[in-house]
Amino acid sequence: MPRRAPEVAAPAGVELHDAVVVVTGAASGIGRALADRFEAEGAGAVVRADLGGTEETLDVSDRAAVESLVE
Repeated sequence: MPRRAPEVAAPAGVELHDAVVVVTGAASGIGRALADRFEAEGAGAVVRADLGGTEETLDVSDRAAVESLVE
């Protein structure tokens, strides 16, 4: 069973409302936990990126996909 991240507040001064966050390594582990947390904290959009990509993540080894993300 995966462990859950501890419940902690965002650091003072960090505003995620309407922010666009790109998380590499978001398919599992710490990356997934961070992406989930950014969404829960109100980020405007969370781009989940990882090697290989899936339906939910951007393939960071695909140069065209990464370039289209930052255009």
